[in-house]
Amino acid sequence: FRERVSIRKLDVHTGPAAAPVEDLSLAAGEMLMRRTVLIYGDATGRPYVYAESALALDRLPAAFRAALNESGAPLGKLWSDHRLETWKEPLTVSHTTDARVSRLFDSADSPDLLVRTYRLVSQGRPVMRITEYFPAVYAAAAVARASG
Repeated sequence: FRERVSIRKLDVHTGPAAAPVEDLSLAAGEMLMRRTVLIYGDATGRPYVYAESALALDRLPAAFRAALNESGAPLGKLWSDHRLETWKEPLTVSHTTDARVSRLFDSADSPDLLVRTYRLVSQGRPVMRITEYFPAVYAAAAVARASG
């Protein structure tokens, strides 16, 4: 959409995992941060992505954890600023009509959402799982723009 973006933290919970988190190879009791954010355009205020993430906190450097709590920076910028090498492992790609999430995009007329889940691995260990939701109409607009 060729626009600078910012994030709005909607919810953050940190504490011991109540149950194992398989995608992170995390045992119950290990420290876990769950966050939900909305990524939106700086100029338009238009929401682009709703994301839910789970981070294995004890696998991240202390400075990164502090920045994660104190800054409003997107995760990608934090990875770069702290020079943490990561790679993405795709887990799932799907489609949903989740009304709770569709409302965030003001897309009641078209509640179809594309969903992708992946995890980030650093130093051979999974450190984060993220699920991103995009209105399907955004994908159609991007395809039309690319072919036009």
